[in-house]
Amino acid sequence: MANNQVLVFQKKPPSKFTWVAEIRSQAESSSRPPQLLQVFLKAKSKGLKAKASNKFGQCLYVKLPQLKEEMPLVILFRALGCVSDKAILSKICFD
Repeated sequence: MANNQVLVFQKKPPSKFTWVAEIRSQAESSSRPPQLLQVFLKAKSKGLKAKASNKFGQCLYVKLPQLKEEMPLVILFRALGCVSDKAILSKICFD
């Protein structure tokens, strides 16, 4: 796997995520192993429960090396100091 490059994979239907983006980051002059950051696009659910829980579309989740489970990307941005939705969208969508 290449370090410091974003790799995107499409997952098969039994998975709870439809797309996964990974980046293995490592400093060029470092002997430490690369750190893996993953961003997931959650698959749409089917049925009545899906209509109630998925009103606003699909969600992005992120998995950091220090965390065991995925967390919503919006929560990570708010923890880093981007409080408003407009500020978060300006960081994600450049236009």
